[in-house]
Amino acid sequence: MESGGIVMEQYLIDEFMDNPNRFFELHAGEKLGGGSFSTVMDSDVEEVVIKRCRAATEDMWFFYAAYCMTHGCSKSWMPKIYAVYLNHDMEYSYALMEKLDTQFDYDPDEHTRLYTTMYISGDEEEIRKRLKFERLDKTKVPIDDIVELMKATEAFFPDAYFDAHDENWLIRKEKGGLQHVLMDPLNEYGICPERLFEAIRWAIEDNIPNFWAWRSSYQ
Repeated sequence: MESGGIVMEQYLIDEFMDNPNRFFELHAGEKLGGGSFSTVMDSDVEEVVIKRCRAATEDMWFFYAAYCMTHGCSKSWMPKIYAVYLNHDMEYSYALMEKLDTQFDYDPDEHTRLYTTMYISGDEEEIRKRLKFERLDKTKVPIDDIVELMKATEAFFPDAYFDAHDENWLIRKEKGGLQHVLMDPLNEYGICPERLFEAIRWAIEDNIPNFWAWRSSYQ
């Protein structure tokens, strides 16, 4: 699907932010995929999926989402994230994102796919060598961009690792060709919820209207 030009209508974002549970009930479609903390559902909104997350304050994806949204999701390798509603006191948290394809739709040869897992802390020169060795250039993602992401993450999560395995890369079909999109590249076992919220608040700088984060201790 060619999704590069899709822009979500603001009234739908407002509807989502007002009551994400109700939005999910009204608009969610079939399940498209999922992971340890979340399920991704299709929706009746053109080229938009709904990410429903469990155990929200243990999932570093929210920090990554905040990082991308702070940068306006402007890098070609960043997913377009339209809105995030993170509430520790609710059973689920949600996000609205662009709909993308999987690598497997375009690359049936598993030996040419990407699989990069490495700790973010360490010597920068060695990290750059490793990223180059792991065929990051295949994705059209500048190594400088990934190093910048890793440094921002390390400030809060020094024990985290860059987890860019096959299923964390999706494909956006654009007029200029196929673009790899990095969906969920950060992980840390036993993450501290308070530290995650601190990092999210730093990342969003309280100036992203479509990112709402709530935890009882921050009332």
